[in-house]
Amino acid sequence: MRNLAVGAVLASVTQIVPVLGQSSKQGLDEPRAVIENDWTDLRACFANARNEVIGKDAISPCTRAIKNTGLSVRKHAIAYANRGVINFNMGNYEAAIEDFTASLDRDIHVRARVLTNRGLAYEALRFDALARADYKAALEIKKTEPTALRRLEELSKPLYERNGVPRRITAEAETPNAADM
Repeated sequence: MRNLAVGAVLASVTQIVPVLGQSSKQGLDEPRAVIENDWTDLRACFANARNEVIGKDAISPCTRAIKNTGLSVRKHAIAYANRGVINFNMGNYEAAIEDFTASLDRDIHVRARVLTNRGLAYEALRFDALARADYKAALEIKKTEPTALRRLEELSKPLYERNGVPRRITAEAETPNAADM
């Protein structure tokens, strides 16, 4: 009876493999085009953030990458961070904060940059205390984070003397590389 149950589980596993984008004939180590297409969305998301592309079409590859359950946690973090940059550049500061937070929740490898970017979004919404907290947290990780240093200095000035928050963020989250696949 127990062997029958194990056999049923093994049979269901072999049916799942093709859904994950791998062919049982190719073996488990060889991804099919489905995986490569998902990688394309992640790279397009990064390119859109880096090149300051805005609009629904700029966000779409990021959203597709985020919805892809086959990507690693790190890749999801990268997609959220880059979608946050695009949302910030479009003036969607609340959405940018949500994306940067989701990236931080997934333990992004460039935490100082993402904290700084979220601080910029908080500051754009006049949540100065939250912005300060993010800038300080970024500086605890990377003592020389230039934007965090500048913005903390600006926040120490009276409101009427401050330089405004930049309206655009250039994407600094690292591009995913083939080694992460």
